[in-house]
Order: sequence, then C-alpha cells, then structure tokens
Amino acid sequence: RLQMATSSPSGAGEGPKWLKLDGLVESCCQDLAIGEMLTIDSFNLYDAMSALELMDPKMDPPTKDSSRPVDVTALVASGLLPVAGTKTVAGSGDDSGGVKLVDLATARAIGSRLLALEMAWLDGTGLAESTHTCLYLHKPALTGLADLLCPLDPGPTDSPPPPPATAGSATAAAGGQAAKSPQPPPAAGGGSGGSGDLAGLAVAGLCVGLVKGLHLTREAVFAGDIYEDEDFSASSYDLDLLKRGPDEQRVVDALEMLESKLKEAAAAAAATKSG
Repeated sequence: RLQMATSSPSGAGEGPKWLKLDGLVESCCQDLAIGEMLTIDSFNLYDAMSALELMDPKMDPPTKDSSRPVDVTALVASGLLPVAGTKTVAGSGDDSGGVKLVDLATARAIGSRLLALEMAWLDGTGLAESTHTCLYLHKPALTGLADLLCPLDPGPTDSPPPPPATAGSATAAAGGQAAKSPQPPPAAGGGSGGSGDLAGLAVAGLCVGLVKGLHLTREAVFAGDIYEDEDFSASSYDLDLLKRGPDEQRVVDALEMLESKLKEAAAAAAATKSG
C-alpha cells in the first residue's frame, strides 16, 4: 500500500497535500504480479462498487450530465427530428417542399446505431439505457413512422356491399381482389420516391421493425421464464413497444415491400452509374 500525506499544513487551512508518485508507481509496476494492484489505505474495492451504485459523480462521470429532458413532441413539430409530414424549421433552407426528410447518410448512421443499441439490450442493458436512447423510438415520432410504414386501413364507407360474384363478372372480381392486395409503403412526405423518400422509409422500417422485435423477444423470454435479472432487463419502463400499433404480419409485409423498393433503387443507381 502507498502511504500519502492527507493532512492539511498547520495553520494554513488548505486542502490535502498531494504528492507526485509517477516514478514510484512506474517502478512498482515492474514488480507487480497478475491480479495485484496499487492502492492507498483509504481505498477498497467494496467502497468503489458502492460508489458506482450510488452514482457518485467522482466514480460515475455520466451523472455529471445536467441536460434537461428532451421533448420529442416539440422536436417532431419543429422538424428537428425529421418524420414524414413534419414541417421544416423556418429559415432552414430546406428544398423538400416544406417537408423535412432524412437523407441517406443519416439513415445509414441511424441504422448502425440502432444495431449497436439492440446488441446492448440483448446483452442485458435496459431498454431505457440502450435502444430507447434513440429519439425515434418515442412517441409521437414512433407513431408517425409506424403510420408511414404501415398506412392505416381505410375506414368503413356508406356504399352498399358488392353483389355476389358470378361467372360473368370475372373481371370485376379480379379487380376487387387486386384492390385488397397489400400496397407498397407510400413515399415519405408524399414525394416522388427520391433518395430522401426511400431514406425516410428506411428509417421507418428500421425503427418499427426493431420495436416489434423487442416486443416479441420480451414475450418469448417471459413465456420461457428462464432468465435472471443480471442477464436480461425485464422492465419496459412504460416505453411504447407498439402493442396497439400495426400487427406483426403487416409490419413484415411492409418491410418486404420496402426491401424490394430499396433493391430496385440500388439497381437503378448502379445502372445509371455504369452507363
């Protein structure tokens, strides 16, 4: 153990006297065996772990962050958190017709970050400290992305039900069947399918697909009842996991259509570049 002078100089009223130990520590390190460490009398590992649990700022630097809570609703309304249909901030110089879209570079960055956060959650970190540090996974941003990826079904109409199909109405029946077939996700912001539109849809697919996956994974773990709190954080912290949003099959269908659109766009871009 290292002996350090910690008492104040007599009559000075100053703090502890600090000694430079660089040379001593470097020489001691050469003689340390594996598992040994240098300490002073006032330090022990038990107190250090207790300090971490109590969130002592000296031992847990993130507790020094004094930032205010984030208002996701205000960010979406102002356009600082781009979601389809969100108006841009005045004077932002955006040329997307009053709609703030996510660009491809941002979509790639969001996807990479979400993948890392999902791995952290699977490794035992809580939702609030991993995946849901992404603002897109909070209302109303998440709700907007879900509506973008899986448009709401049209409501009931006052028109009378169609007559029963007959052999002579094959064309009408085929048309009715086509009307019921799944439609591809709309372009973000009602655009024409440009790179910004596809990037916004990609972000919607990433976020909605991830949240649905989180929900299904939690349900499977709970059903198996084979987890320990040290290995799996069971609490949802009252975060939105889209339990009342689009069902899993609708999300899968929309993701498959989105994947097809992205492949078509990539092939078209490659053809243009080679030409």
